Amino acid sequence: MTASDRINQLLEYYNLNAKQFSERIGDKRPQRIYDVQKGKAQSISTALSNQIISVFPAVSKAWLLTGEGEMLKKDTPVDDVDKEAKEANTGVRRVNMVPLLPASAFAGSIEGFAPDSVALEQCDRIVTPVPGAEMAIPITGDSMEPDYPDGSVAYIRRINDSSFIPWGHTVILDTENGAFIKRIYPDEEDADYVWAKSINPDYPPMHIPRESIYRIFRVLATARIYTTM
Repeated sequence: MTASDRINQLLEYYNLNAKQFSERIGDKRPQRIYDVQKGKAQSISTALSNQIISVFPAVSKAWLLTGEGEMLKKDTPVDDVDKEAKEANTGVRRVNMVPLLPASAFAGSIEGFAPDSVALEQCDRIVTPVPGAEMAIPITGDSMEPDYPDGSVAYIRRINDSSFIPWGHTVILDTENGAFIKRIYPDEEDADYVWAKSINPDYPPMHIPRESIYRIFRVLATARIYTTM
């Protein structure tokens, strides 16, 4: 992931353009952000990252500087992230709802629940804590514990450009053999395959042919859903 990719993802997440974002971090001239967006600046400086973190403390500094890990710190409460997004925009809280796919989508395929499909209209809808999510899906099993525990919900967005794969990040892989939540890595010896790895060491890596992958979804956030019923 390039510095341009990271800045654009950050702006999309907080629903700000470069000028608005620059103003939020106290920079009256948005040229630094424009330069990163357009690739003229190949990296995000430490000074710029410190400015961003001072206003958006939920953002991971390591991710900003290197692209490693997730955009948001794992220990940041959802309420704090939501507060940042609220303050970054108009101050008017927008409640965004997304379809909640049934757990059977993991047992089968997400293909039938792709964005704009009829099946999505039949799903229950839940509030998403992050902008940009297209849908949510329950996580089943313990292969990605402790980071993504059984029973939590992943808020996801489809990666439209098949040439851009966020290597090393947690994604949902929708394949001909079912859907999986894994961390994805390239096969350095065979470009026709990818490695999908679990966090739980009890599960071996999966060697998946690229041609069997229908879609890839980025995991934007996860949360527990509690009910009193």
